Amino acid sequence: PRPLVAPARAPLPTAARRGDGKPRVLVARYARLRQEGVPADRILLLTLADKAAREVLDRVEREDYLRAGERYVLTYHAFAQRFLQEEGWLCGIARGYRMVSEVRKWEIMREVLFTLRPRRLFHAQRPYERIGDLLKLIERAKQELISAPEFTRWAATITATDDPALEAQVEAAAVYAAYQDRLLAENRLDFDDTIFYSAQLLNDEPSVARRQGARFEQVMVDEFQDTNYAQSRLLERLSASHRNLCVVGDDDQSIYKFRGASVANLRRCQAMFPEAAMIRLEENYRSRGPILRAAER
Repeated sequence: PRPLVAPARAPLPTAARRGDGKPRVLVARYARLRQEGVPADRILLLTLADKAAREVLDRVEREDYLRAGERYVLTYHAFAQRFLQEEGWLCGIARGYRMVSEVRKWEIMREVLFTLRPRRLFHAQRPYERIGDLLKLIERAKQELISAPEFTRWAATITATDDPALEAQVEAAAVYAAYQDRLLAENRLDFDDTIFYSAQLLNDEPSVARRQGARFEQVMVDEFQDTNYAQSRLLERLSASHRNLCVVGDDDQSIYKFRGASVANLRRCQAMFPEAAMIRLEENYRSRGPILRAAER
């Protein structure tokens, strides 16, 4: 629809189903913005996966025939890594930080458990059985923007308890803090850290948020239903000054729920940007009528 493609100085959430042409909308909107005189390096287009970013960038370069400098068609994590290279020193992240491997994350958690030996979370006969669960807990905490100090402060409010589940949560707070301390001592971050610290920095440093808002005057997002809370907050802060945010998503589909993604972010986007115009794409370009009718049953 033309209202989607035409440049707008207002938030624009778009709901669509599979096959309704979501990437096509973003590519056409990008090309129209360029025709209206918006420089390529002032447009930020974010995707969830590397493959999607490459595909969208390839389509953008075919559609946009105007001369362009650097294009910012990136995944959330690629953007956050660049952002922290430039601004991370403001929250204690050294410019030369490295991304931690999955193997090293496991090793750090093992070291923490052998050091702390929490009563409910460590078993000498089975010392490794909780490592995966604890790494997942820390991952979800970061996706919900819960820091290790915040978790520790909550644990400090818990008095003596005979509830083993609550005791395990208190121990998990200590494990999270020790794990994060060791990770930062090695000058390493995981992927969730990049989003966590970026969102935190944009929230805590208004001047940084204003600078990034001036740098990217148009923000667009693909597959918004697959964003988690931290990613959603990152977008809100990036577009807070100009409020030129266009997101497309399927309110009936979310493949990253196991990573904290929630279609509730589409509703949250409308709540945070009440002036936004919701546009629905309801014409499917991929499947025939019998398939669509069967899917709706």
